[in-house]
Amino acid sequence: MAELSRAAVVERLKVARRDSGLKQSEVADACHVHINTVRNWESAKKPTVPFDHLEKLADLYGVGYKWLLHGDAEPVAPKAEEFSRPLAELAAEMRELRAMLEDLSARLPAPPQRKHA
Repeated sequence: MAELSRAAVVERLKVARRDSGLKQSEVADACHVHINTVRNWESAKKPTVPFDHLEKLADLYGVGYKWLLHGDAEPVAPKAEEFSRPLAELAAEMRELRAMLEDLSARLPAPPQRKHA
């Protein structure tokens, strides 16, 4: 098996994310990690391969995880019928829901103060 080039994986992660139209913040939300983690995954300064998130990233980006790792073949493009809604539409809906939750949180009354004995 060929040696894994971390720098090449990092570059493919960046290319795949950009081609998918997703922002780093959207990837972070989908993977339940901090945005700095996604930035580190895509950083040439300290190339790390996110093995524990690789399949999720491949699904998000619409590519094969083997392509992300090795770049052996062409990335696998998603078939339109596999997705009922485009990722960009889902990301927009997620932003709207987040704004609604923040608005609701702001409207909640402050919790009662506890009296110290």
